[in-house]
Amino acid sequence: MVDSLPDSPAGDGALLLSRLPGGCGVEIRYFRGHEELVSEAGPVWCGMALRSIEGYYVVCADCHVPS
Repeated sequence: MVDSLPDSPAGDGALLLSRLPGGCGVEIRYFRGHEELVSEAGPVWCGMALRSIEGYYVVCADCHVPS
C-alpha cells in the first residue's frame, strides 16, 4: 500500500499528505505569510491529522514517502 498522495515535488509549496499516522513532529511552515497564518489557524506539524480530509496526515519532506 502506498501511503502518500501523488503530489508536486517537495519545496514548491505543495502540502505533503500521508494516509499513515506518525511523523517527526517538526513544525511545517506555511508557504506564504507564515506568521500571519500561524496566528489565524495555528501551527502545523509533521504527523498532524488534516482537519479537512479525515484519515490523512500532514508530513514534512523528510517523512514523506512518494507514491
